[in-house]
Amino acid sequence: MGSPYPGPRGRRLAVQLGATDANALLQNTLPYLLRTLTPEQIGRVQKVLDAAVVNPVLQQQYAGASRKYAQWERAHGIYHSQSSRPTESPQMRRIDDELIAVDGSDKHILVQHQKLLAHDALIPQSDNPDEAAYLSKIMQSLGSQGVYLRVEPMLVRDPSDPSARVISQRDFNVWLSYGYDGDVIPTKDGRLTRDNLLDTKVFGAGYYTHVMNGPFSTSMHEAAERVSQVVMGGQQVHLRQAGVRDTAAPGVVGISDWLGDADYPPVSMWDQPWKLYMRGRDLMNGGHYVEAGKVLTYAAIFGQIATKRLNDYIDATVKGAARAVGALSVIVKVSETLETVLFAWSMAGFALRFAAGEAVATAADRAVFDKMLQATSSAGDKLELDVLDRAVGWSEDVTKVFDATARTGRELSEAQLDELCKAADAKWGNPGRAAKYVSTGLPNKPISDFGREVSDGVKRYFVH
Repeated sequence: MGSPYPGPRGRRLAVQLGATDANALLQNTLPYLLRTLTPEQIGRVQKVLDAAVVNPVLQQQYAGASRKYAQWERAHGIYHSQSSRPTESPQMRRIDDELIAVDGSDKHILVQHQKLLAHDALIPQSDNPDEAAYLSKIMQSLGSQGVYLRVEPMLVRDPSDPSARVISQRDFNVWLSYGYDGDVIPTKDGRLTRDNLLDTKVFGAGYYTHVMNGPFSTSMHEAAERVSQVVMGGQQVHLRQAGVRDTAAPGVVGISDWLGDADYPPVSMWDQPWKLYMRGRDLMNGGHYVEAGKVLTYAAIFGQIATKRLNDYIDATVKGAARAVGALSVIVKVSETLETVLFAWSMAGFALRFAAGEAVATAADRAVFDKMLQATSSAGDKLELDVLDRAVGWSEDVTKVFDATARTGRELSEAQLDELCKAADAKWGNPGRAAKYVSTGLPNKPISDFGREVSDGVKRYFVH
């Protein structure tokens, strides 16, 4: 309709009618955004606000002029067909020209989202590589879909009929949306922070799917679960074995142990791996996957040591019991933990390499990584042969040291364990520098089968 806005009369009339001021509205609702808007963008907001009060008045004037024009025609005996009748009188056209035309582009204003992003909005808060990848996707999505300033009048109660709602002329909702008609970004001042971006439905759901339940986090939690099964399972077997000893006939335990030269280990030897496991869980919950992988590796190694001590005792006391009258009932031995150690070690390694900027350097690397992580324990993530050798060598040295300290009955702090591992790190390379995933060169078999294939070169390092 008519001439372009604002036009001198339109703005003056809006002021006279008490139109809401765009600067004041934005200052009260999105002050941070206001500082980034251009005069032209603020003018478009003002255009919407002015139209809300000006157009209803002009529309009433137009209706009055239309009735007056119709009466004039009848008074002068002017009758003609509807198709040939002039649609407007000069007065009607002048009023029509003063109407403020508002379209979708005025209520959907594309803003410069880069100026609204907080400096740490898309910086990962964990060393989970999936988080960094997802936050990068958010940045790309913001660039492709855009962030829009939205302006719409509120619905308010009709003063003449409280049960009804009418469009307000002076109250407006203003907000930011992801995309032209997308999700509301719940920002309080117009700044785009990590929290309000992830509170957006689409980004929040994506973060839950691709990061919290993403392949890397899932694999790390699987590694932690394996450690838990080793430690809890071993401890339960140990407690059941203790029950067998307590209920055995007098003398049977001592004779069986003596004849088998069996050294019964204390149940407390499971305390250290259990505490390390819980520490690893806490670290993962805090997003510290590099540290968590290292601690889980320590827990797995201590679990392996405890497993071997218990199994060695069971083997020895069985031999002694076989030579004694009233032999002990013996619980099934605890399973080996080689796979758990290597898996936790490799996952910690990838997280550390990523944190150091050494991983996922190319799209091809990322594709390989995704493929490896998508594999379950039955499909088998594989380490390169040279990396496996390093892992085994590192574990051999660390296990020997940990075994010696475990037999003292002392619980070592994480810092002390780190100190004990320094020599092995220097000799075999830090797990983070050595561990990596491959797509070719290894048999497509479960890791358990793969581990058995190299058992001659591996198990001697774990079973002394």
